[in-house]
Amino acid sequence: MPTVQSPAEFKTDFLSRAVSAKHRVFIQAMVILSGRVMREFEAVLAPLPSLGVDVRVQFDWITARHFQERIVFWPAFSFHRLPGFGELRRDTRKMFSRFLDAGITVTMINHPGLLEQVFPIIGRNHIKIYLVDDCVWLGGLNLYDAAFECVDVMVRYDDPRIADTLADQFRRVNDAARTENTRIPLNLTDTLFIDAGIAGNSIIYEEAVSMVKNATHDVRYISQMVPEGKLLKTLLSRAREGVSVDVITSQRSDALFTRWPFRIPYDRFCTAVSGEPNIQLRHQSNRVHAKVLIVDNSSVLFGSHNLVDTGVMLGTAEIAVRSSESDLVRQIAAWSDENSL
Repeated sequence: MPTVQSPAEFKTDFLSRAVSAKHRVFIQAMVILSGRVMREFEAVLAPLPSLGVDVRVQFDWITARHFQERIVFWPAFSFHRLPGFGELRRDTRKMFSRFLDAGITVTMINHPGLLEQVFPIIGRNHIKIYLVDDCVWLGGLNLYDAAFECVDVMVRYDDPRIADTLADQFRRVNDAARTENTRIPLNLTDTLFIDAGIAGNSIIYEEAVSMVKNATHDVRYISQMVPEGKLLKTLLSRAREGVSVDVITSQRSDALFTRWPFRIPYDRFCTAVSGEPNIQLRHQSNRVHAKVLIVDNSSVLFGSHNLVDTGVMLGTAEIAVRSSESDLVRQIAAWSDENSL
């Protein structure tokens, strides 16, 4: 049975299982940075290769541009005005060097070309997969200190077949990366969706639109970004036909809503839903990083996709699961309620 976990619960569970791993420990996240959290992970992971455990860590190149919840576009001009940025980069490189010395396989995904150096948000791998032997976690969580202070969610599957399916996806990076979007049934109620990073083409986003289109009672949308494009139009259409729509996101002061050009989709959303009685926008007191869609309390979509057009147009690789398993839907709804989402 799948289990829903907060970031803190995930960390405790993952590390307690990893310390006694027998065969494999795989970690893939878009951003992995040195700090308190990774010191805990390193203490558990470093001894495992000498015990015969296959330990692999994968991160997207954009890790080198990530600092204090922002992407640094021009590093050469940022060291003097972002105290600690250079030190974090050095500490992270040293951490990965120690991983290699311990026998851990470390892989950087998406080595940048000239275009990515200038526009680092293009063509990223946003997928998160955490795996210990026959147990696998999916969700939105990256591995750095501030990520564990956000509102996020992870779902654990204890199923060897599902773990093998995700282990296969884990290996599909760089030269082995998928070239087509993929849909894989996991069981009778759960389906895995994988976006290959094709600009303008996302089966996860289309699945979200389809779920909203078929909603009959209520939709709960949880993301660090507000709906835009086709999904926003579909939400507006359903709301005008009586469906209750709850849009839940980070605090109003978040940079995504205040800094140009990131605030443009937010301003457009607020204008579009103004006067719509069936659409409620709720800002939380903390940063929201979860990516969850709950429809009619009967189906959920969760994973790494922010459920906005922007990532689709930028060609971002993503992963998500749609589930109609009643207990998993109940757990995610309860997690949402417990976090006042």
